[in-house]
Amino acid sequence: MGDSPNVSKADILPHAHYMRSLDGVRGMACMFVIVRHIALILEFGHDSTYSYIGGMGVMLFFVLSGFLMSALYSNEKFTFDKAAKYSIARFTRIAPAYWIAVIFVWVLYQYVPGFYYEMTPFNTLRAMFFMGNQGVLWSIPPEVQFYVFFLGLWFAYAKFKEGSKIWAALMGVLCLALISTHEFWGGLMLPSKLHIFLSGFAAAFLPRIDRVRNIIHVPWFQALVTIILVAYALYLPDTAALYADLLLPVLTAVWIASISGSTILTKPFETDTMRLVGAASFSIYLFHEAILFSMYNLGWVVPDALLLNVAIMCVVSLAVPVAFHFLVEKKLNIWSKAKSLLLLKRVEEKYPKLKASV
Repeated sequence: MGDSPNVSKADILPHAHYMRSLDGVRGMACMFVIVRHIALILEFGHDSTYSYIGGMGVMLFFVLSGFLMSALYSNEKFTFDKAAKYSIARFTRIAPAYWIAVIFVWVLYQYVPGFYYEMTPFNTLRAMFFMGNQGVLWSIPPEVQFYVFFLGLWFAYAKFKEGSKIWAALMGVLCLALISTHEFWGGLMLPSKLHIFLSGFAAAFLPRIDRVRNIIHVPWFQALVTIILVAYALYLPDTAALYADLLLPVLTAVWIASISGSTILTKPFETDTMRLVGAASFSIYLFHEAILFSMYNLGWVVPDALLLNVAIMCVVSLAVPVAFHFLVEKKLNIWSKAKSLLLLKRVEEKYPKLKASV
């Protein structure tokens, strides 16, 4: 940031006050996905059970994305400057680590026999443009598409607050059309998961209403919605039903909204360990599967020692990505964001009317 003194630190590191417990929820979601892949590699338990656990982890990530985007941005005035800074924040948050992960799995595909990802030139190119379908990379396209779609939601809500209802109505019709046809879209396309993101987006408005917040941010409500969520999730037959169901993401979003308020029941999510895993969750998510399959394919497991192998895989799949997060990801995020904001500032200085335009 040395060459960009006019770029404020608040723009580079905003929203330091957000809900502490949700870091821990992100960490839990990450552990769900890790457990699923370790079970798959070591072939223990019922695959459908662990596949479902992993699916719930991804569900939590998607709902959290919708919730946090809404909580952090939707209540702000929509201008070119704010929309551009939002886009820069989202892009620099995921692109550097993601591209490194794509290169990492491409290298492993070249040198690890029987590697799980099929990183052909075509698949590698798809991944570079956020259209990858190999391993955990499949979940990045709908995430990125939602970041773009959120701009429309934000714009429509901002116009609604200003008294213009037409944009909100049009966006509502578009959302209903996409959700009603979500089963017909491919899994990499946003409409197939839009109902999940929108559940989080809508739930973020609940804590803003004093009367509602006083109800949902109390232990008895948090416990009740947890029981209902778990019971309903167990009712669904498989992972495909999990992603297609319309009620499950709503219950998940209400649960996230409830535990966004700190109580005695959210303390496990607010521990330093859970928040550390949550902070590094993107790196963990991107790298853990490739690391685990490489360990197995290279024979770095102990024969007939299931518990020992589980313990080793858990430690490695967490330790390596966490180290990457602190040594590489965070620094790249800050550097790339500062450079992008400096470029934005120069554009706005050259075209001053652009900054406040909608």
